[in-house]
Amino acid sequence: MIVFQLQNYCPVGLFETLSVKLDKYFICRKDWQYGIMAVSEVGKNKILVQLEPKQRSEEILISVRTQSKKLKQAWEVMVQIINTTKELLQQWPGVLYCVRVVCPHCLKQGEKNPHRFSGAVLDKAPRGTVVCPKTMEEIDPRLIHPEISPAQWQQRRKRALEESGKSPAPEEIMMMEKQPRYSEPELEPENTVRNNTSVHTTHVSKDCLAQNNADTENVWERFRSMSIEMQPGDEGNRLAAHLMESGLTLRPDVPRDGNCLFHAVSDQLVRTGSQPTSHSQLRQDVVTYLRQHPYNGQGDHLCKFVPDKDWEDYLQEMSQNGVWGDHIVLQAFASMLDRDIRIVSSIDADNYTTILTPMGNQQDTTGPPLLLGHYAENHYASLDVCQRCAVLLVSDEYGTSKGGISTINQQLALLLRRFGAVVYCTVLWATTEDQEEARKDGVHLISPFVRPGDKRKPSLDWLTYDHHIRFPNLPEDVGYIVGHSGITDKAAEDIKNSRYPQAKLFTFNHTIPEDTEHYKGGQKTLKAWEKEMEILKVAAAADAVFSVGKRIYDHFKTMYKGDKNPKKHHLFLPKPSETFENTHVKPGGEQKVVLFIGRVKNVERLKGHDLAALAIGKAAEEIAKYNTSIRMRVRGISEDDFETSQRILEDNLQSGRLKPTLIPYGTQKEISDDMKTAHLVLMPSRAEPFGLVGLEALAAGIPVLISSQSGLADLINDLIQTGKCDADLRHRIVETSVNVSDLDKDACKWADKIVDTLRRNDEEFKKAARFKQQLQDSKYWEESHQIFLQACGITNTS
Repeated sequence: MIVFQLQNYCPVGLFETLSVKLDKYFICRKDWQYGIMAVSEVGKNKILVQLEPKQRSEEILISVRTQSKKLKQAWEVMVQIINTTKELLQQWPGVLYCVRVVCPHCLKQGEKNPHRFSGAVLDKAPRGTVVCPKTMEEIDPRLIHPEISPAQWQQRRKRALEESGKSPAPEEIMMMEKQPRYSEPELEPENTVRNNTSVHTTHVSKDCLAQNNADTENVWERFRSMSIEMQPGDEGNRLAAHLMESGLTLRPDVPRDGNCLFHAVSDQLVRTGSQPTSHSQLRQDVVTYLRQHPYNGQGDHLCKFVPDKDWEDYLQEMSQNGVWGDHIVLQAFASMLDRDIRIVSSIDADNYTTILTPMGNQQDTTGPPLLLGHYAENHYASLDVCQRCAVLLVSDEYGTSKGGISTINQQLALLLRRFGAVVYCTVLWATTEDQEEARKDGVHLISPFVRPGDKRKPSLDWLTYDHHIRFPNLPEDVGYIVGHSGITDKAAEDIKNSRYPQAKLFTFNHTIPEDTEHYKGGQKTLKAWEKEMEILKVAAAADAVFSVGKRIYDHFKTMYKGDKNPKKHHLFLPKPSETFENTHVKPGGEQKVVLFIGRVKNVERLKGHDLAALAIGKAAEEIAKYNTSIRMRVRGISEDDFETSQRILEDNLQSGRLKPTLIPYGTQKEISDDMKTAHLVLMPSRAEPFGLVGLEALAAGIPVLISSQSGLADLINDLIQTGKCDADLRHRIVETSVNVSDLDKDACKWADKIVDTLRRNDEEFKKAARFKQQLQDSKYWEESHQIFLQACGITNTS
């Protein structure tokens, strides 16, 4: 089922016009006031189209009943109906709507409130398995995405018309006036009454009449059972959330006297520096404009959009004080004032923003856009741009492909953007993919200046010591600066001191050198304490320090007892990325894939790659007794380190049954795809300050084994202790020694856990799905995120 949700109401005449336009797709049909039940010409499928009133909206529901062998034909006619509906809605000025695809599994199970997928799924095919978030059942992707999407269908139609030299078919809106809606003279219309609704039946072919009437009744009842009850939401809170995400805020209240649209436009003219005009004068001006310009951009008279009134009667009514302005008036304002009008709605949908542009041949508007808010209860508000200081994230890269620090940096950017902050991020290098990702996130990347012919590779020194030369055009509106300890904290401090003395400086602690450097060997071991002191020195200059995870927080809480300490020290808990929250995994396959993520060279002892390889080798020997084999995959290997990494892993495998598959660094999307083909993820670190990889695996819903020497293990134990996760989750934690000398003993523990998980893989996947849901429901990250936002001057985070 496809749902077109029209905010507030369906304009008079729209559904009637749609009914006429759809007739060409049907061979027979039954009609009542707000519904059509028909048989399609393509595939002879049964179609239901109906208009359903809701508490704060109206919906056009489009349903089809078909067999699997006719699914392609069913989608063909559905796509035509969807495109026809969209084309009609685009012609109707100012109508706000969103598209949803109702979960077919929920409908089949008779769910009272079936899940609705975003309408974007119609044009973008889902990859892999689709799972209903409500029932956690798998859905055949073909049931929610057509083989040829609506967008592709439109492109083919346009191309075919261009090749033939034809123009699109003329508008059919006037068909109701020019000729009978249906013509089949040999048949007499019949009238029936069902549920106290008069149903007028015409244009019924002999084939259609031959169908069993009882079967038709059953089909209708099944279709009726598909209607959806929407739960009313808090329009004010939802609009406020949409405004924060859009970087907008409410201006002073607009009176609720029936003139709210005109009051709001009047206030917007003042906001944008135009000549002040009263709401009453604007009403008279726009009515005069409509009288002088009664045609839309397609040459249709606007009276077609108010078929229940004479055009002059409509204008006369609209000129009266207290009469609500409608979608026609909105479009007229855009054209009359020669301004774009941006409307942010309280509608519960992804596409809650509509932009109306002037009709006609105007190439450029005469001023900034007018910003309006719209409540579903039919009230307009006047909006303004948030006047907040911007946040500068000092980083060497943007994106998620190079590890935990850059991933958390991007998470901070997304969090700030969600609540309307302007976000800048320095980078030393950025691929085309990085730039596109930042653009989608609404983040301004700032790259270093490089002279022509300068082939030197960018380095952290460019940020730390040469930022005046390499980054000469840093923005002026920065009020908050964020650095990352051990990487860009010194650079952030120097940028603050020399260029933004009034800005606040924040540092994020991601590591515990005293724990991690021990495993890297050589001079790095000796410099562990030196790194700790450097972190303390920068922290002393910071307005606030955020430590990622309780393990890091507890460590530095003790370290800050001395003379070098920040003004404030806060705990920050990363939220699982939406990429992994939206990942759906499943068991299956005889060969079991064990996945672990992270570079190997120089950190094999720290990250436990030697331990994992030895354990997997032992597990491979044991599980072979049950006629099962293991494949080992390692994601995160650079091209330069490939041979060394492979040798380290093979030397520790001690099994002739498998060889490791090494995979380069990957984005979150690529790692998500890795997890879809795996059966188990390992995080065997001997010292893991937090453990973002393990968190991502938990969020994806795949079985995972986590070292006890990790901040993630601490988080899991806290969630269990507070009753937010099942106690069974503790079995995902493997007791691991910090001493390399305990390698053999630890490898046996891990091997036993690996074998047990893989032998009971179906059961473990079910548990993992439950843990995933509990993790999402716990909202463990919210308090720490609010503290960070408040530190950045964003106080309204409810």
